[in-house]
Amino acid sequence: MDTLGSRNRYSFNPHINKKTLVFFSFFILILPLKIFPEPAGHSFSKNKGGIFSMRSASDKFKDVSELDLPYVVGLSVNFKWKDIEPEPGHYNWALLDKAHELTVTKNKLLMIRITAGMQSPAWIYEQGAKKITFYGDETNWLKPDTVTVMPVPWDDVYLQAWKRFIIALGNKISNWSNVYCIQMTGGGIISEMHLPKKRKSTIKEWRAAGISDEKIVAMWEELIDTYNKAMPLEAGLGLNLGLPFKKSHAAELVYEYALKKYPGRVWFQQDGLQEKYPPNSLYSRMLRQASTKTVVGYQMLGGGKFLDAQTGNRRLAFERAIADGCSYVEVYRADLKDAKWKEAMVFLARGLADNQSATY
Repeated sequence: MDTLGSRNRYSFNPHINKKTLVFFSFFILILPLKIFPEPAGHSFSKNKGGIFSMRSASDKFKDVSELDLPYVVGLSVNFKWKDIEPEPGHYNWALLDKAHELTVTKNKLLMIRITAGMQSPAWIYEQGAKKITFYGDETNWLKPDTVTVMPVPWDDVYLQAWKRFIIALGNKISNWSNVYCIQMTGGGIISEMHLPKKRKSTIKEWRAAGISDEKIVAMWEELIDTYNKAMPLEAGLGLNLGLPFKKSHAAELVYEYALKKYPGRVWFQQDGLQEKYPPNSLYSRMLRQASTKTVVGYQMLGGGKFLDAQTGNRRLAFERAIADGCSYVEVYRADLKDAKWKEAMVFLARGLADNQSATY
């Protein structure tokens, strides 16, 4: 059955009724948050947050001098699953330990993001996990014709292996008091909810794998539940909103699920903050609406020379983050070290602090 052409609420129907799209947009704007009760064992608080220096563990933290800047509250580090678990059940936590030690020494917060997707270890395919082949033009950092793969996110072999890793990570950091947030990954190319969708050959593979909003939503719900059980209660659980596939409403449905079941525990962010980020965009509206019930944030689209022109004026981008009620923003290290953006960083830090102190 071609689920892309089916007409249930989970399908990617290219002829979807325009009234349905209007409904979803309206739903996000007026969803009454007060009907969602606080879950037992977790209270909502915005008493910390701020600017995080975003960097990859691949540089091995040779220079972390940006953490000495007074307006930088912490370090946000990207790790690859394949580097930490190169063989099933064998973990190399060395770089994660180093990030923890550095932040503790400097009295800073730590945000952890370990990506699966295209950063999954090869052994999951040897164990039978199904995969999707796609190209570098789906990302901002690979050459367009680079061929790479990722597991089908709802494949049971992959999903069980990834859930075991989440549990192992939770055990590892269970006593780390400076962990601000664990970013939940596992359902997209890297950390966001996005799936590769540009080329016809990739779309054909997704169709063969039976892609549907129903499968995507069920997978994300399972992952969120697993993160919630595995991770320390003191840390937030970040969900990086994004469009899995054209005509998909999975992001809205997962958002609704997480906000209803885990208000204050699950946080929301979008990973593309830039000067021209439209205030009426779906994700901007979602963040504003969620900010009265949980923590929300942004990650910059680019920094330094990376996507510099697309990112544009940082001050204007920061104004959008503050207006959307954000408590934190992940900023590229190169921008933090660039004197021309210092005034914008001070402005952002003050605005985020004001948002954290707001009462509802």
